[in-house]
Amino acid sequence: MDISSVGDILGALVAFAIIFFIIRWFHRAYKNREKDENVEKPQISDKEWIGETDEDWNKIDTMEERKKRSIKIPSRVKKHVLKRDKGICSQCGSKKHLEYEHIIPLSEGGSNTAGNVKLLCQECNRRA
Repeated sequence: MDISSVGDILGALVAFAIIFFIIRWFHRAYKNREKDENVEKPQISDKEWIGETDEDWNKIDTMEERKKRSIKIPSRVKKHVLKRDKGICSQCGSKKHLEYEHIIPLSEGGSNTAGNVKLLCQECNRRA
């Protein structure tokens, strides 16, 4: 073996080591990014949440809300809407047989937030 072939081999080894460490660094960075994305943000339970305005209620996304994402309106939203609407039908003012109604139906892209729920008596809700 002559000196030039030894130099070529050393150059190839150095290049391999550099490439190996660069790939390893990117792999670790990617794994750490996956960990950061999988970490859930701390959530509060429905019982602990007390919102003052409709905007507060539209922003909150609790653990229960994420799990359900269904037709059922969360109890925290019902309590807020009942308080906001003062326990009366928003159309006729009745205090009997009240129901919660979505302003924009879930099937049309509405949500279970306080800004999209109103109180109606059973009669007004059947007419709508």
